[in-house]
Amino acid sequence: DLAQGIVAALYTQGFRKFFLISGHADESQLFTLREMAEDFMKSRDDAFFHLLCSYHVNLDAAGEWLDTTQDFHAGAVETSLMLYLRPDLVKTAKYAVGINEIPEYEIVRDKKKYWPSGVDGNPLAASEDFGHRIFEKTVAQIRKYVSVNSK
Repeated sequence: DLAQGIVAALYTQGFRKFFLISGHADESQLFTLREMAEDFMKSRDDAFFHLLCSYHVNLDAAGEWLDTTQDFHAGAVETSLMLYLRPDLVKTAKYAVGINEIPEYEIVRDKKKYWPSGVDGNPLAASEDFGHRIFEKTVAQIRKYVSVNSK
């Protein structure tokens, strides 16, 4: 509802092309944004949307320096970005390698039973410098995508 309200307000001001950039990788959130955009376009033939997930772009950017196949929530990539952007929010004393063991395709009542740390990856591999490099490359990739597709 919030995203739809913002898009509707911008539309009434003359905006027609929208770039939705989610900072969270959960597929249900991306699906919800996609559904909102599709519904919005049904009644407005001149509205256009793009949907990017910055986390996926971060993983692509980091892939040059790190195997990101086993890195997700609070792993090396996210922790490095936070060390660069907001080091005051990073609790280095709690660093520990973790793995999400929620059974695939299962909805569970207690996530902590299968994923007690909330970490899926290796925050021990994180660094502020790595976060800076990921951030700069991510911004450049998103800037290029928006530039090419905003015409």
